[in-house]
Amino acid sequence: MVSLHYIWLAHSLYATIPWLDIPAHAVSSAGVVGILILGLRETFPDYISNWWVITMVLAIGAGFEIYEFLVKTFWYHWTLTTYLEDTVLDLLIEMLSAGIIVHLSSSLKRQRRYTPPSMYPRNR
Repeated sequence: MVSLHYIWLAHSLYATIPWLDIPAHAVSSAGVVGILILGLRETFPDYISNWWVITMVLAIGAGFEIYEFLVKTFWYHWTLTTYLEDTVLDLLIEMLSAGIIVHLSSSLKRQRRYTPPSMYPRNR
């Protein structure tokens, strides 16, 4: 996603296609969730780790939004209202994406724990 981001910036695609920011935030958020789930999730019980992962995505997203605000100030002349609208939309998209990935991950984890009874009895 980082490579796509820089390619899109180099070709001014964010300015040409304003909605491109939405899938960029959704995919980036899903990637962060994947890294957190795969790398750090086993240290907490499931009921805590789901909220922990979503909280971390929100913190990382907020940090990126601050960076984005500082960097965009040089190129774009948005009003404060426009920045706030963009930030709220970006964070909502990130939370939605994180929630979907966490839910899917939890569902898969529950399915792996469940082992259905064997259809065939053992020969004793």
